[in-house]
Amino acid sequence: MLVRLGHPDAAQAALEGIRARGDWFAPALLKYDPDLEELRKRPEFQALVRDFEARLEQERARARPELLRMQPWPRTRLPRCC
Repeated sequence: MLVRLGHPDAAQAALEGIRARGDWFAPALLKYDPDLEELRKRPEFQALVRDFEARLEQERARARPELLRMQPWPRTRLPRCC
C-alpha cells in the first residue's frame, strides 16, 4: 500500500521492520504482487526476499510432523451376526 501511495522507502522500511521482529511474509507475495513492482528493482528488497525464502524453508523443515508409530490392535473376535 505504501508503494502505491508513493512511499517506496517507507514500504521497504516496514518490511525491514517485519524481518527485524523475526516475522516474515510469503516470498511469493513479495515476488508477484503488482503493487510491489517498484521495490523489486532494489537490491535490498531482493535480499529481503531471499531472507524470507530462507525463513520459509526453515519453517517448512521445522513443521514436518514426526512419524507416529502405533501398535496394532489386539486381535479380537467379533460376534457373528445372522
